[in-house]
Amino acid sequence: TTTYGARTMSSQFAKTWLRPEVYPIFVAIGGACSLSAFFMTRQLATSPGFTARKSKRMAGVREEPEDFKEGKNWREHGIRRALRGMTPQIMPGLNSSMSGGQH
Repeated sequence: TTTYGARTMSSQFAKTWLRPEVYPIFVAIGGACSLSAFFMTRQLATSPGFTARKSKRMAGVREEPEDFKEGKNWREHGIRRALRGMTPQIMPGLNSSMSGGQH
């Protein structure tokens, strides 16, 4: 039987995963985890539909005008308001040059 020491195992890990070809995988997975954490935190911390306190949950469905305003403010957050006037194009310069300026 072959036993690997901690030094051999760590060098094998480094040979396999710490190469420039693997960096895009780290970036993609790190970005996905970051976006997931941001979305989950935003949902749990600020969503008007999520209530952690039992007293709020027992109040039932909230239908007061200020509750609707709170929901609208949550949905229309700053990023959405900032991007409201932009056209939904990834590369507007390339689109306009390829379509002859029709976009």
